Amino acid sequence: MNKKLFAMMMVPVVVVMGGTFAFSAWSGSANAFFNESAATVSYSESLSFVATNASSANPLTVSFNGGHTLTDVASGTAQQTLVTLNGNAASTLNVYGNVSGMLPGYWLEFQITITNTGSAVLNTSLLTSTSPVANGAGQVFNSPVPIGELQPAVTTSYLNSVMNTGNLGGGVSTSGLDFLANATSTSSTPTSLAHGQSITYTLYAFLPFTASPSAEGSTFSWGLGVPLSPLE
Repeated sequence: MNKKLFAMMMVPVVVVMGGTFAFSAWSGSANAFFNESAATVSYSESLSFVATNASSANPLTVSFNGGHTLTDVASGTAQQTLVTLNGNAASTLNVYGNVSGMLPGYWLEFQITITNTGSAVLNTSLLTSTSPVANGAGQVFNSPVPIGELQPAVTTSYLNSVMNTGNLGGGVSTSGLDFLANATSTSSTPTSLAHGQSITYTLYAFLPFTASPSAEGSTFSWGLGVPLSPLE
């Protein structure tokens, strides 16, 4: 396959989240597709619950693909992969989830992982976002965000600071549901994935203690795009 045909095959992996202040948090989807076919291209996509600080007295409910639901999700709930889908150049994958029960002071950590199961090397150099993205160093970026800028991990101290003040960094603050992101890769060059390598986007949805009461009942959304282009 020549370089021109490879350049035509873009794979948008989209994560869209939205929700209401207080008793409904975020819902979202992740989908991937190619608009050309290529036998050498195959990949998997997974959605995982990692952790939350929600109390057992007011736990979260997490629902995902196929009508499956996790109830009583709170601090101490075990990390688990919710769904994994496999596809190729002719496939469209859709991973989605919904979480309800968020309260001020709650955060939820989850992950989207893309694994290259084919022979073509995939370009993973950018993340697009419908709103600014904060990394673990307190730097806030507008879309598109180079993957290298998402390498600093979101530390406990930074997350606690954001929760207590609503300040993301860089003069950006929030009074409603908002998000942090971190990207890690098994590749020594995170802008590309060879066979068997993966990239994981760790995403934090949170509602700070400083959330405005006037935001109650409002809806919030966040759209992410991870464009993947096969390389020769």
